Amino acid sequence: MEQSKGPLAKQFTVEMRVLSASVTKVPPIEFAYFDPEEQTYKILRSTPIPLTVAALPPSQPATPAPTPAPQDTSASHGKVAHAIAPIEIEGIKALDPKDISNPFFSTWKVFYILPVALLALLLQLNLYKAGQEERKRVKPVMARDLMEAAMQEYQRTGRKGSPEFFKRLKNAMLLRLKEKGLTPELVENPDALPEEGIAGKVREFLQRIEEKRFSGQEPEMDASIQTEAESLFKEI
Repeated sequence: MEQSKGPLAKQFTVEMRVLSASVTKVPPIEFAYFDPEEQTYKILRSTPIPLTVAALPPSQPATPAPTPAPQDTSASHGKVAHAIAPIEIEGIKALDPKDISNPFFSTWKVFYILPVALLALLLQLNLYKAGQEERKRVKPVMARDLMEAAMQEYQRTGRKGSPEFFKRLKNAMLLRLKEKGLTPELVENPDALPEEGIAGKVREFLQRIEEKRFSGQEPEMDASIQTEAESLFKEI
């Protein structure tokens, strides 16, 4: 129990109980604190407190409770058994013949399913093949389609060259060279085109467009670019 003894003191009361009559003293009690003046921790120790413990008087043996005499109740068991109704457990029903018969999947009749499963598998295989053939019949993208899409984009933006227009125009020109057999494979960069022939003209045309675009001269590309692009596309 803690009790204040003023602004700078406190009193602590601790209740203790000895466990043996051989205890003769309370050992010293330590108290650690910090001294702000000396800037260090210090420990205070009290002096031992002598004790005299008196032994308890010897306890008296407890008187055992009387044991009741056994009674013979066998004679009344029969009367109780006849008076109590039998216990009925709810939720239990009688077995039905189908409860002890084999289920369908554990008999030989399960083999009837095999033809149906095989037929479903063949049907699925045919549907897969039909889908593959349909995908093969899908019309590939042609250079003419890309060129028309580029011109539509050009008209949509008010006859101003948008990034999408230049992208479609470049792809149409490069794909046209591949379709006509003028390049062995589809080229993605105009710089990879040869410098001679019609491929050289496409190379020079696309490079000129890129130079104007990245040098900020896009406003100078008027409607003549549409005419030049269509004329060069027809020449390929």
